[in-house]
Amino acid sequence: MEDTQAPAPITVPASKFLLHQHSGVFRDILRHWPQRDRHVQECYTPEEMETGKLVVEMILNYARPVSSKRDAEFSSLPPSKLIRCMNYANYWNAPACVEYCLDCLTKASKVIPQLATFSPRDIEDLLGAPGSVMIQDELKRKVEDVCSSWLQFEFGSWRDPLGSDDRKRRLHSLSIHAIWLLFRTTCSSAYRCRVLASWYLHAHASPVMTWSPCSG
Repeated sequence: MEDTQAPAPITVPASKFLLHQHSGVFRDILRHWPQRDRHVQECYTPEEMETGKLVVEMILNYARPVSSKRDAEFSSLPPSKLIRCMNYANYWNAPACVEYCLDCLTKASKVIPQLATFSPRDIEDLLGAPGSVMIQDELKRKVEDVCSSWLQFEFGSWRDPLGSDDRKRRLHSLSIHAIWLLFRTTCSSAYRCRVLASWYLHAHASPVMTWSPCSG
């Protein structure tokens, strides 16, 4: 068994006041240890460390009264990275940061080159987002709007949604929630019937047993 090396520690300059205001987890930490100059958050992978650093930087950025040049930088992050930040912010009980991540994803979903970088996995991760994302109707609508934009871009504008094996694989990987969103943005009855039939048959496929009669 190989030893996994922990990522090298990093220091992220931050405002205690802003972290206290915008994160329930940091609020509790600062309440219990108000005199500490440094607070340690354990990270077990480089990806987790990068995500935590980004969330702290986002909190410091959106808390400013005027928009920052970093808004464009955060909005251009890969969707999978923004979704990780959103989940991390949710874990840190930072609802405003969750919404900020969603706003960045919303901006990305309105620009075709960025929309093309979404994947079916990103859509499913968004639709399955935990906690405050799903219990607030306004944020739930934002999630569904982002997902609907990608689904319409990926499948809705094609005359034949099942024209290639790769397209079928992407379609078959979707959950019933995503299929429902796709149908909500696509009006053709024939389209719906064909897509649903293909998706349902794949979702409920069972192995086929073949046999041959015994001789003699």
